[in-house]
Amino acid sequence: MDENTKTLEQHMEDVETVVNRLEGEELSLEEALSLYEQGIKSLRMAEQAIGTAEKKMQILKEQTLSEDEDGEADPVEGD
Repeated sequence: MDENTKTLEQHMEDVETVVNRLEGEELSLEEALSLYEQGIKSLRMAEQAIGTAEKKMQILKEQTLSEDEDGEADPVEGD
């Protein structure tokens, strides 16, 4: 699966898998570094997914406040 289409949960599962392998297996330095790099990439993608969700939540919150003020709903940007 493409890294950009994975869900937050899938990225976190990838990180957990990497951690378990690093903790539980006898690995060469090269293997450990490669796994660590994979884990960092997955963690960064998870952070991006969280950031995107936070931005969407902020937009929805602002729209709700705007609706409360003027009685009309504003369209969601990016949809």
